[in-house]
Amino acid sequence: MKSRFRLIFEWTLLAATLGGAGFAVARAQPLDQAPQYVKFEPIIVPVFIDNRSAGLLSVHVLLEAGSGDERARIESRRPHLIDAYTDALIRHARLYIDPLAPVDVAAVAAAIEAANAAEVEQQPRVLIVDAMAQPA
Repeated sequence: MKSRFRLIFEWTLLAATLGGAGFAVARAQPLDQAPQYVKFEPIIVPVFIDNRSAGLLSVHVLLEAGSGDERARIESRRPHLIDAYTDALIRHARLYIDPLAPVDVAAVAAAIEAANAAEVEQQPRVLIVDAMAQPA
């Protein structure tokens, strides 16, 4: 059986943890300064191993735009960005993706950021919501 001191210590620690969360005050950014996000449909590309289709890579991308104007610029370039992302992911999947292994999300994000460099003047932050490789 636990000692009385240890039991009191655990309850005190639990109370401090739960009670301390209520004292945190989150300061919301003003609406005009809050980050804007541009959502893309999932980009699905084939994965080839030894010149044979081995599976599919699906990546769901969000871009963080700093302002409404930047969001509008990204939205206007959406078709070009989707083409660039598809091309970059096909090249990346051919070299680095195995449908039976976990996806390296940091490497996928780097490939998409490299595709952004040619399409968007200000580099938005790339957020990978979902990345999945599945065998054929």
